[in-house]
Amino acid sequence: MSEYFVGETIDHKALGEFSALLRTAYDNAKINNATLDWNDVSVALQKAVEAFGEDGQSYIAAANDGFDVEPALTYPVDASWDVRAAATLLFAYRYPEDVDLEDVDSAWEILLQSDVERGMKPN
Repeated sequence: MSEYFVGETIDHKALGEFSALLRTAYDNAKINNATLDWNDVSVALQKAVEAFGEDGQSYIAAANDGFDVEPALTYPVDASWDVRAAATLLFAYRYPEDVDLEDVDSAWEILLQSDVERGMKPN
């Protein structure tokens, strides 16, 4: 399968924990001279998987087995910024042995949009 749908059922508690964990990963990076700790990102990823339930688990299992074709990750059009950030982090791990920092940064930038939406100044 090359297309995965996520976000139809969401564990909102896990999604909130994902958001907090990704924020912590980037806050820690600021403290550590802009060095992102991949262990922090991995913990956030596990919460993103948990937030998407079986859909997230099947995507990560397929990524671990290896994709023959570049996978597509699709989520509802009305998905929140947090859902989009979690899906983007899942996509970053489509090739677990070769995660691209730019993909992880994309998840972070999307998450910052949720701050803007809530009227908070992103940091």
